[in-house]
Amino acid sequence: MMKAVFIDRDGTIGGGNDVTLPKDFQRFPFTQQALELLKNHGFMLIAFTNQPDISRGKCRMEDFEQELATFGFDDTCICPHQQEENCRCRKPGTLMITEMAKKYKLNLSECFVIGDRWSDMLAGMRAGTKTVLVLTGAGRDALGVDRDKWDSGRVSYIADDLLAACKWIIRTRVENDMKRYSKASLIGIIISLLAVLISVVNIIYCAINGEPMNSAITILCSTIAILCSNIAIAESNKKKPKELARSKNI
Repeated sequence: MMKAVFIDRDGTIGGGNDVTLPKDFQRFPFTQQALELLKNHGFMLIAFTNQPDISRGKCRMEDFEQELATFGFDDTCICPHQQEENCRCRKPGTLMITEMAKKYKLNLSECFVIGDRWSDMLAGMRAGTKTVLVLTGAGRDALGVDRDKWDSGRVSYIADDLLAACKWIIRTRVENDMKRYSKASLIGIIISLLAVLISVVNIIYCAINGEPMNSAITILCSTIAILCSNIAIAESNKKKPKELARSKNI
């Protein structure tokens, strides 16, 4: 199943505490590296952002969509409404996240939200994603003056910036993959051991009853070979996630 990272715009990938229109928006120096890191590890990148200036007529939805597409995002969710409009899509509402989940059949428990505001974090928590607060933009305010607006103790991780957040996400995925590989390998070994045991019992039965043992011995040899193969695969699988992380300098 596809995994996605929902990433806020202003204060997270560039800009500052306030909304910056596309013609004036500048990315942080590390933003491109961070986004490419996630893409190289198979994550879908979805920008999700509140942009009330659209409803005020100061800019167009298309301007933001084109900008974010050039940055490398696979899709965008943009709420154009002002706070007093009480829409369902404006963060900390979850509609932008849940609509993308339906569109791409995402398991939100395996997805992440990265942002600098309490509203980003609360939207992710309500939707069931893991959340990463970055300390750029309004990140420190989320832990300070805005701390009463959300439960900061539930945030999955606090990172200095977007690049640090992306590296933590990759490390988290590597750890989860190691657990998954280990579980699958253990099941394979257990099944192989049972097959060996059944073959040994069959040989004993043949010996007691004076029946030919050629086929039973052949089956035993085959199951031992499968067992050895599964053990080798298990050892290989232990190394794969670590080698992948090392190759990306994470």
